[in-house]
Amino acid sequence: TEEASARAIGFERTRFELAELDRAICDAEREGFVEVLTAPGSDRLLGVTLVGPEAGERIAEFTLAMQHGLGLGKILATVHPYPTRSEGNKYVAGRWRQARQPQRLLALAGRWHAWRRGPRSPHSES
Repeated sequence: TEEASARAIGFERTRFELAELDRAICDAEREGFVEVLTAPGSDRLLGVTLVGPEAGERIAEFTLAMQHGLGLGKILATVHPYPTRSEGNKYVAGRWRQARQPQRLLALAGRWHAWRRGPRSPHSES
C-alpha cells in the first residue's frame, strides 16, 4: 500500500478478515486477514498481503495469478477445498466482486422480472 501510494499508482483495496472463515473458527485461530490491491476498475492484482496462520502457503495462489496476469475473477472461479484457509483467497475475490456489482442495473432487472410475473394473489402458490 505504501509503495503504491509513494509511486502515485492508483489502486483499490479489498480486505477479508479470517475471523469469518470456517476453518479459522474450527481451529480457534481467527486472527489475520487477506488484503488485495487491484488496478482501479479492474480485477488485475497489484499487490497482496496475507496475515495469519499458513500465510506463506496461501500466498502461492496470488503469486501464480500475478505472474501470469490472472485477475481476481479467475481466483473466484477456482474451486477451493472446504473448510480450508485457502478459501480466504476466494472470499476476498468474492468481496471484491460484490463491491462492484451494478446495483442500479440489478434493481432495474428485479423490477422488470416482478412486472413480468405480474401481480400475485395472496392465495397463489409460490
